[in-house]
Amino acid sequence: MTSTDVAVTENYPVGTVAAERVRLAEQVRVAVLFEGRQHDVTLPASSPVAAVADSLVRVLLTREGSDDGMRKPDDDRMISPGVVRMTLINGQPLDRTQSLTQQGVRDGELLVLDIIDAEVEFTPIFESPSSAVAVLNQQQYSVVTAETARRVAGVVVGAAVAAVTALLGLAWWRNLNSGQDWNLIPGVAAAGLAVVLLVVGSLVWWRAKDLVTATAMWLSGVLIACPAAAVMVTPGYPGSWHLMLAAAVTAAVAAALWRLSPAPPIVVSATVMVTATAAILALIYALTGASLQNLSVAVLAVNLFVLTGAPKLAARMAGIPIPPFPTVTGKDTFADADAIAAEALVAAEHQGTPTVEQLRRSAEAANVYLTALLVTVGVFFIGGSIWAVIPGQGRWWLATVYIGVLAAILVMRGRAFASREQSIIVVATGLLMVLITAANYALTGEGTFAAYIAAAVVLSLGAAGLIAAAVVPAKVFSPVFRKVIEWIEYLLIVAIPPLAIWLLNLIYLARNM
Repeated sequence: MTSTDVAVTENYPVGTVAAERVRLAEQVRVAVLFEGRQHDVTLPASSPVAAVADSLVRVLLTREGSDDGMRKPDDDRMISPGVVRMTLINGQPLDRTQSLTQQGVRDGELLVLDIIDAEVEFTPIFESPSSAVAVLNQQQYSVVTAETARRVAGVVVGAAVAAVTALLGLAWWRNLNSGQDWNLIPGVAAAGLAVVLLVVGSLVWWRAKDLVTATAMWLSGVLIACPAAAVMVTPGYPGSWHLMLAAAVTAAVAAALWRLSPAPPIVVSATVMVTATAAILALIYALTGASLQNLSVAVLAVNLFVLTGAPKLAARMAGIPIPPFPTVTGKDTFADADAIAAEALVAAEHQGTPTVEQLRRSAEAANVYLTALLVTVGVFFIGGSIWAVIPGQGRWWLATVYIGVLAAILVMRGRAFASREQSIIVVATGLLMVLITAANYALTGEGTFAAYIAAAVVLSLGAAGLIAAAVVPAKVFSPVFRKVIEWIEYLLIVAIPPLAIWLLNLIYLARNM
């Protein structure tokens, strides 16, 4: 970069005052790449890059003898607007508002001059405020579409079916109170409503391919009308046998719907698992006469082991093929070499390597089964926590510890699932168990102290969740810390069977049999 100071010593016209010294503009000699060629130029160093680049590109175009301008028309004879840009050799663009000196450009540097597309902004002009409001609202809010109408219609169908079923249930209950242990009219009406919903939903899907409306009718029939009909056709007041029949009917219809219709697989599969499990538990309760507390404790323990083995169970349900040969993780790792060699001489009995499409379908099915399993265990975790703790009765303090340990396991277990929805289901289940136990203490206690303690527990739980949401995502935990959390989770899981045996008093029963 050079700067020259020149002293004016020549004679000057009469009436003018000579300047003492004249400072010429600072200059920088650089090499500029433009249109595939290198040009050695001297540029003003103190002028903005915008002025230098615009003037330089015109000079270079004139030097090249190009009269077509900086951009040529496209096939439609349209010229898109462009902006002249000057960048360093490493691709870093120079600020158009600053000079070369301010950006550290020195003599001998290599610059690149090119033309990029300009960002053209158009400002809409409205003749009236009402038109502007209409346009802005249309851009900000979604309009009612045919899909929206179908979704609303599905909600209306579900609400109508629930209302009709509730009225039929009211009539059935009044018949029971009047001394009629068995009145088939409400039950038959609910069963007819369920059949109509299932048939009409199938026709809607078959003729119109309207999955939203068809699904709304199918689910209304399976989840509302079918169990209500099963309960109301069973004689007597509601009991465990009513629950077993309602759950069994719902599971059977949902399984048929799962197999024969395009209904949402997660919903129908979860319905099948929940209702089938509920039917089994109702049958056990009716035959054994076990208390709800003992049954809940046992269900919670079984649920935990179903949760820990849910990924493997879902993979088996989806039929993901297992390698037909011994692997490093297989059972034949330490088998005798001669035996392995002898077995290797026989052709493997399998259908060959699965295709990518088969693996994709198996993976989708496994994810559906895994989500349904998590929903199922979540339902019974929450239901079991309602009756597992009876404040002030029996080993209530041990049952409280039991629920707390299970909730801690669920919260830590959420990190084991890659799907966000599956992790949310597991963690939310653990938190709901704590909330239900706190509410149980607050509702059972006669004084105000229990309510205050429950409020403090809920408040501390919310504060802990808020702190975890603010700290955990932004912090990188060391492998040692993660391994410690993993071992703590394993220790808590190991503690569940002894706690369940203690609560169920199985040692005393085995000793006195």
